[in-house]
Amino acid sequence: MTGGGVAVPKDKKAQAAQETDTESVLGDVLLRGSYVLLQDQDVWPEVTPYVKIKFPTADEDRGLGTGKFDETFGVELSKTFLERFTAFLGVAYTIVGSPAGSDFDNSFGWSVGAAYAVARPFSVFAFLDGATAISSAQEDPLELRVGAEWRITDVVKLTGAVTKGLSDGSADWGVSAGVALRF
Repeated sequence: MTGGGVAVPKDKKAQAAQETDTESVLGDVLLRGSYVLLQDQDVWPEVTPYVKIKFPTADEDRGLGTGKFDETFGVELSKTFLERFTAFLGVAYTIVGSPAGSDFDNSFGWSVGAAYAVARPFSVFAFLDGATAISSAQEDPLELRVGAEWRITDVVKLTGAVTKGLSDGSADWGVSAGVALRF
């Protein structure tokens, strides 16, 4: 789920309006913890509240991040149908860290998607992720995310995804990878 976009530093706004630049570097690092409150049952979906912390590892001087921590609180619902198809819905609220001289808005985000278990332990997924912008000078981020998941064991899974920005409030393209542990 998108975290509200990346703000352009004030001194770079005029420059950014006149030129386009591409950056290919490591962005911010995310750490997420979640707890399955309710298991997927006959009628009820799985309910999983979570907390996510963004560590400011992206280079803020190049306009790739804010240089501040963000905290996200959210909940995801998932429901498996026909043994291989799972639908997802998530909502979240992000408290956005503002660097000195900036006053960013907090962000409400949402995500809707589906996954298909091609051949256990391998799944593919697609999500539409959106959020409110962290600045009135930006468009709301909207992204399409597609990827795959490989469950190595019942506890460990690897995930990789490609993201395509669908609005000017999102990066044009993104790549992500992750390791998840489920106890």
